[in-house]
Amino acid sequence: MLGTLQWDEDSEGWVAVLPTGSKPAELYVGAGSVNEYPEEALLALVREPFQRYEALCERAFAYLKENATLSDWSARPEELEPVGIQAYERDLADSTYSVTFTDAGGALWRVEFCGEQPMEWGVDD
Repeated sequence: MLGTLQWDEDSEGWVAVLPTGSKPAELYVGAGSVNEYPEEALLALVREPFQRYEALCERAFAYLKENATLSDWSARPEELEPVGIQAYERDLADSTYSVTFTDAGGALWRVEFCGEQPMEWGVDD
């Protein structure tokens, strides 16, 4: 289901673009190295959130609208586009990962989840 991850030198992690219901989504796994593919047990922890990707996007979007100061960042909710899921090896054991969005200005918005519960948001502009 996760397909083949490819090493991305710029982000120093493993990425794949995967089909979802509406449009492809990017999976980023911050684990391993250029010479070390992430272990299957680690990837198994990413499968479940990815299977619920569209529902998680809806929850993340609602969380951003309710909690984020979008106007402080010159972003409008209708401009946010889902990108994918970011997961780091150090966080996956705790079922922590982020659903990501971009805005019209190219900023990357993240909603961090623990299990199915959105916990916090952040933006990299």
